[in-house]
Amino acid sequence: MAENADKPSLPPGVEFPLSHEDEKKGGCLKWSLIGCALVSVLLIIGLVWMTMKAKNIIGWALDQLESQVVSAAESSVTDYQKEAFKKAMAGFSQKAREGKADAAEIQRFQKLCLDAVRDGKVTPQEISHLTTAANSAGAKK
Repeated sequence: MAENADKPSLPPGVEFPLSHEDEKKGGCLKWSLIGCALVSVLLIIGLVWMTMKAKNIIGWALDQLESQVVSAAESSVTDYQKEAFKKAMAGFSQKAREGKADAAEIQRFQKLCLDAVRDGKVTPQEISHLTTAANSAGAKK
């Protein structure tokens, strides 16, 4: 009886409120979880797509570097030097698209190109150096 004395008693006809198990399922938490799951699936799909397209993106970036170098070439850079550079870049870019170029190799070459165009002009010596670097990078493996 001492136990029942601790519990409050309700007048007759008054019922206890519904327990948590009887409450309606769903609500905000359910939709939050569904939203998070959908975002996760979309993120995974995006990462897979980026992984599959990474080689093409690297090739595109190398093509953009080629355009920057050629457009920054001084007037003293001959057409022959420009064409030799474009040919070397085409080989290196193709190697990158095929996944045969090492990431560190690509980064080194990008740095060389960016250093050459940093001042807004590419000298005949710089384009010759870049052509040699692209040829040697494209010839590896």
